[in-house]
Amino acid sequence: MSKKLILCVDDDQDTREMMKVMLSLGGYEVITTGSVAEAVHLAIVHSFDLFLLNWLLKDGTGIELCKALRSMSLTAPILFSTGLDTTDELLNDVTRAGGQGVLTKPVHPNIILQRVSSLLGD
Repeated sequence: MSKKLILCVDDDQDTREMMKVMLSLGGYEVITTGSVAEAVHLAIVHSFDLFLLNWLLKDGTGIELCKALRSMSLTAPILFSTGLDTTDELLNDVTRAGGQGVLTKPVHPNIILQRVSSLLGD
């Protein structure tokens, strides 16, 4: 059985590497990028099982990327991570854009793995 494929999009290289290692240890295959443009390209080339998006990116926002992915008829779960306070307005923005949830940084590795596993039905 092949590993489920996750795209992790974060503007911070250290965060991308940490997420890749953590999710890989959880049994997932992970591709990372730091930009909206590259994420859209990767989404065209690969069939991802889940997207993990940072709120703010160097060339746009996670919300804009989420909307772009949904406009491509991609139905894989989208989970956001942010250092911002998780408000009702932020959660509503995520839901309206087609996302399935928000993790507030710093996030304990077990919480990330639990949420990913839950969204992927593992």
